[in-house]
Amino acid sequence: ALAGGAKGIEHFVYMTTGPGIEFDSDDHGPIWWTDQNDPTTYYRTETWYAGQAVNQELFKFDHVLLSFDWQGFLCHNVINDPCVLPVFRNAVGRLSKHKRIEKINSTGDLVIGCFKDENDYDGFLVVNFTETANGNQEKNEISIAFDYATKALVYIKGDEQLVELTDHTFTHMLLPGEGFFIIPVA
Repeated sequence: ALAGGAKGIEHFVYMTTGPGIEFDSDDHGPIWWTDQNDPTTYYRTETWYAGQAVNQELFKFDHVLLSFDWQGFLCHNVINDPCVLPVFRNAVGRLSKHKRIEKINSTGDLVIGCFKDENDYDGFLVVNFTETANGNQEKNEISIAFDYATKALVYIKGDEQLVELTDHTFTHMLLPGEGFFIIPVA
């Protein structure tokens, strides 16, 4: 959602009375389980802890992301079609290229939100868009070559790093659903 220009994410906190009621398992369901024999007793699920981790990551750099204005998004996949991901075929804001990106390589599907700040810096929110519904947990090796950049500020799991780019290129591995925000600076 953030790569598509959303300014925030809202979570719906819900619970159920246990596996088999609404969801099949602890790892693909609600944030809370309640004890079927005592509805006042509950425990946090893996979903709750995953949501907590994402919130903490976003909180570390939301001030940076929100200082940028969304310009559109790019899609990239391993067969080099501009955007064959069905979910994005008719999406508003899809770009065919960006002037700061010379080349993208990845072993899986990517969505890249393109942003610009008031000082004319470009920022890119790179998200591994691997489909996980069928249990696919493949890693996505990503390399992005930027036009005339030798360094970049990168936010990974919310933590800022100033990195030297080799041949103008940043390389990183992402698991499904993971992402990073990168600002080419020099």
